[in-house]
Amino acid sequence: MPEPTPGPAPTLRVTTESGTVYELSGDAWLRRVPDPTEPNPDVPGVVLRRDEGWIKVLCAGPIRLGQPMRFLLEPLGDPAEVAFTTRVSTSVTDIQALAPDA
Repeated sequence: MPEPTPGPAPTLRVTTESGTVYELSGDAWLRRVPDPTEPNPDVPGVVLRRDEGWIKVLCAGPIRLGQPMRFLLEPLGDPAEVAFTTRVSTSVTDIQALAPDA
């Protein structure tokens, strides 16, 4: 999958309760970076397919502090058998707007 080029909207960096960081580009791409230190032992992080790689977002729910994020992503399995992949995060603890080239 090609790396995304920044779109016109600002990039967001969202941190969740598990310590995982999600980076969202303005042109509908997502990158999930799990926290290797797992700062919250009550909410351990997990390793998911395509972590740290850019994934196309087909649909996203609202991103709100204290709430989990929900995404419909491009198929991460066989596209002949899977129409999309669903991801749900732990609760959002921080949202940062970044410059498009960050």
